[in-house]
Amino acid sequence: MDDSKKPVNFAAGLACPPWPLPGQGKLLVALSGGLDSSVLLHTLIGWRAAAAPGSAWSDCQISAVHLNHGLQSAATDFEDAVRSLCRSQLIPLEVVAERPTDQAIASQGVEAAAREVRHRRLREVAKRQGAVLVLAHHLNDQVETALLQWVRGAGIEGLSSMLELSKFDGVWLWRPLIACSRMQLEAVAVGMGLQWVEDPTNGSLDYDRNRLRQRVIPELVALRQGAMEAMGRSISHLQSARRQLEEFAEIDLSACAINSGLAAESKQSAGPPMELSLQRWCGLSPDRQRSVLRHWIRSHGLPMPPARRLEEFVRQLLLADSESRAEMVVEADSVARRAGFRVWLRAGQMRLEIN
Repeated sequence: MDDSKKPVNFAAGLACPPWPLPGQGKLLVALSGGLDSSVLLHTLIGWRAAAAPGSAWSDCQISAVHLNHGLQSAATDFEDAVRSLCRSQLIPLEVVAERPTDQAIASQGVEAAAREVRHRRLREVAKRQGAVLVLAHHLNDQVETALLQWVRGAGIEGLSSMLELSKFDGVWLWRPLIACSRMQLEAVAVGMGLQWVEDPTNGSLDYDRNRLRQRVIPELVALRQGAMEAMGRSISHLQSARRQLEEFAEIDLSACAINSGLAAESKQSAGPPMELSLQRWCGLSPDRQRSVLRHWIRSHGLPMPPARRLEEFVRQLLLADSESRAEMVVEADSVARRAGFRVWLRAGQMRLEIN
């Protein structure tokens, strides 16, 4: 075999984790061609090569997907680098080309519009392949995301940033490098002799994340030794609290559901309830009431309505009697391709309808 086509010699020093994943052992790597995703791909290949024969790791299938937005002159360089890397490592690659629409860019900004397209198309490919989508987010990304959410006034879901393993829109997402710092990944890349492409927009201060990365994070790191790792631990504590709250919310949601326990007798398919009892909901504490509503909406894969609109709906529900009517409408977002829905109250029952 040509040396350029031999599997990579894994020397990253990142311990192979126990197989943590559901499904059929298919891993789809979101590969940009930058340092982070290049290290990720080589790490997965190394874990597979070092695994015991017959184990889940040794039998897993690894493929890659690259999304070309066509928004910058370096887009071709990234795609070429990804094709070359996958060819050298015998990794199947799918390239998706989609530029955000001008409407999306005007309403969301270039960064958010590109991110929406990227997330949606990556999930589509993973779903079609029946694979776990593997993402290259690391500790620095985790801390930056939490800080950005903080300055935007986010709640515990936003502040807890990105989970190592989660499920969204029917697709499992795995971030195996989430506890590794950018500095550690750079050391791994140098040790492997990897080549990657630098994003020319990383130096621009036009983007919030870049300003945070270049101006705020260095000050925090200078303020306290081990600041990144410490902030990572805080995020882990928030994630633990978030999981506990979600477990309580699921219990409360089941208690409020009108169709709870009737799946076998009703014509409704199994899944999150569509109807809740106002009386049972009102019996909860205020914090649990809001938590149930948010969990109910989220469990159907729907976007959370603005906080003020949700609070107004809660106020109407608390004032309602058996004859009252109330309604909260969230319009569909054609730019982000999100479904619209409404939650309405009639005769003491809350019902969720998806457009």
